[in-house]
Amino acid sequence: MFAILIHRVRLLTEAILLATLCCGLFFTYPAQAEHTNDHVTAVVLAEFPPLYTTTGSGKPDGFALDVLKAVGAEAEIVYDLLVVESWSEALEAISTGKADFIPGIGLTKPNKQKFIFTDVFETVSISCFVRSESTDIKGIADFPGRRIAFIDKTAPQTLLKTISGVTLLPLHSVDEALFSLLSGKSDAIIFPEPFLWRTAQKIGVENKIKVVGPPLMEVKRGYLLRKDHTELRDRLDKALHTYVASPAFNTVYLKWRGKPIPYWTTQKVVSIGTILLILTVIGFSLWRWLSVSKINEKLKQSMERLVKTQAKLKARESQLSRAQELTSLGSLERNLITDEGQWSVGLYKVLGFPRSDKAPSTKKFRECLHPIDMKEYERKTNAVSPKSPSFFLEFRFRQPGKGTYRTGAGVFSYEFSADGMPIKRIGAIQDITRQKRTEALLIEAKENAEAANTSKSEFLANMSHELRTPLNGIMGMLQLMALEDIKFPHAEYVDTALSSCTSLARLIGDILDLSKAEAGKMDLTPVPFNPGQLLLTVRDAFIQPAKEKGLTLSLSIDEDIPECVVGDSARLRQVLFNLVGNAIKFTEQGSVSIEVSQQPAKSSEASILLFSVIDTGIGIPKAMQEKVFGAFTQVPGTSRKFQGTGLGLHIVKQLAALMNGEVSIKSTEDNGTTVHFSATFKWDDRSEAQCHAPMDMLVEDIPPQKILIVEDERVNQIAITKLVERLGHTTTKANNGRMALEKLAEDDFDLILMDIQMPIMNGIEATNEIRSMKDQKKQTIPIIALTAHAMSGDREKFLEVGMDDYLAKPVSLNGLRAILNKVLGT
Repeated sequence: MFAILIHRVRLLTEAILLATLCCGLFFTYPAQAEHTNDHVTAVVLAEFPPLYTTTGSGKPDGFALDVLKAVGAEAEIVYDLLVVESWSEALEAISTGKADFIPGIGLTKPNKQKFIFTDVFETVSISCFVRSESTDIKGIADFPGRRIAFIDKTAPQTLLKTISGVTLLPLHSVDEALFSLLSGKSDAIIFPEPFLWRTAQKIGVENKIKVVGPPLMEVKRGYLLRKDHTELRDRLDKALHTYVASPAFNTVYLKWRGKPIPYWTTQKVVSIGTILLILTVIGFSLWRWLSVSKINEKLKQSMERLVKTQAKLKARESQLSRAQELTSLGSLERNLITDEGQWSVGLYKVLGFPRSDKAPSTKKFRECLHPIDMKEYERKTNAVSPKSPSFFLEFRFRQPGKGTYRTGAGVFSYEFSADGMPIKRIGAIQDITRQKRTEALLIEAKENAEAANTSKSEFLANMSHELRTPLNGIMGMLQLMALEDIKFPHAEYVDTALSSCTSLARLIGDILDLSKAEAGKMDLTPVPFNPGQLLLTVRDAFIQPAKEKGLTLSLSIDEDIPECVVGDSARLRQVLFNLVGNAIKFTEQGSVSIEVSQQPAKSSEASILLFSVIDTGIGIPKAMQEKVFGAFTQVPGTSRKFQGTGLGLHIVKQLAALMNGEVSIKSTEDNGTTVHFSATFKWDDRSEAQCHAPMDMLVEDIPPQKILIVEDERVNQIAITKLVERLGHTTTKANNGRMALEKLAEDDFDLILMDIQMPIMNGIEATNEIRSMKDQKKQTIPIIALTAHAMSGDREKFLEVGMDDYLAKPVSLNGLRAILNKVLGT
């Protein structure tokens, strides 16, 4: 017996020596010292699903951890886990020696320079995610000018740094990146595609994001170690090779990722196959001797893994039930052949049925539906087919024993047999009663807000009309008095009254502009104009007020200012009047300067002009320099002395935004103020002679014309008539639209000044009648709307019905002369 044992030992020794000799022939690697430290520390992230994640009980879990368990067992390494929050902390732990390796991290260029890696055990595609409703980003070419989020210290960071014009948003977790996209803080996320889908599905927002364009890059992952851990690296490499080639790896990969990415190439398979064939022949006898013990050990490990897997599955089922309960959600599955089914705990709670091992029948489920919705459910059920196996239904249902209906939303999907018959139904139902009530409240609130806004607009329109109508009569009469030969002090009285009326008209305009800005209805009317000529009219308008205060008013225009641009000249002049008027008002001595220069523009078709108004006045405290742009805001202590409403700068800021520009203040208290205002205009290649001059520069009078004035208010009729006659024209009056048609039928006129709001027939109705006349000359007679309506859209409405232009009350003599010259001079 002893001799037999000696003989077997001798045979085993010879086999081992022969195997060693063959390995020496096939492997030329230098010998290394055996790794003696079998107890190591692996550093992992708390949350980077599915690579790393945490169970409901707080234990580390994930794809990398499942791989590490198998690799550690194969390499016979005992390891501890160090859990950190970010990749930066993980790399710091390796660098400082707190941990020995990271069991799964991208092989990026910076990391390769500092550390060593095992071979790759997985490859992940990096894609661009955007919100599902987004259409602005279709690929990497659309990144400039966008806010792009990514996880700090990861591979996408290297790629994004090469793209100019991108705002980089480095974040620390997948959840933080996902919520930054959904909340609008970022425009896109660059992230491994399977990772983000898994996280989105976990929290139920997968329908709110989408992938755009092809994958941006691929990230290869391996184990990262310090450069002095080559022996540990080799052991891990060997274990990884063995495990990745096994069916167990495919099972783990499918569990966490879906379809695995092949690791073994043809070359590797051929090389390793040849070596294994030789080793198999040599080690056959050894294998027989060791096989039983290894099979027993693997069986033991498999049983342990099975127990752990079952425990995890049970925990996941508990988590799912809890999640369904919290979200009023339930799932179902039913065999349509036997009508037997299973409901989740959440579905029993949603539909109000008592829990049972066997789900209630389809008939009982249909009985709880509202009759109308039950018909729709049956219609959709009958319409399913292998090509269209799913449907969504929002329905009302009543829980057993309760009288009120609740609202549910269900998704149902069917499986079919080979002959096209439905055999199985799966689905999910959520109680959305609370959401529906909230939606109803929001709709009601929206309707109330819109009604309030409409009432406000109507009030402002009526207020504007009622204030401007008498104000027009007052200003008209005062202008007529100013044209008479009156002497001091009466002339001073008239000038003062006219100035007060102008201030009141400006205040009404500011209030209306504020209302338009709040409603988002403030708009621009682009026309070609000469910016240099407009600046001259602004300077000329303020020469006298500046002279009365003993101030010097200067204008400086750069030579490269274009002769003609396209923009809203009236709004630009409104801004400049506000800024220059403020500068003169708040300056007691010294000077006020107006400067304009051209700034670089991104487009060759655009021109950015920078207007600066500089004064030597009282200045603005630093604490108030941002606040003065608010509505009804003034520097404390100035309102009583200088008066004003505090609306001017607020409206200037709104207009600056509309003109694709900005406004800013640079000021020192008691040492003057500089206000910079920029606006973007379109280039126009017309010459200075062809470009429109501002309306108040069109003062060249036209020959006497015959004008029909249609106005129902007596004072306004007298004022307008006298102003028109003062300009040298002949007038005929009509009190309403009907009378205007009669006058036009009796006589010919060169132009009609048409009020809008009149009894019997208003101005719009009268214009429609005139534009429908058969007489070509009378049908095309110029008509100018003369009205107290001044809300957003009024001008467009009047032009749409066939009027040629629009003049808002109160009417000034210069404004009347300019619009008559403009319409009749063409």
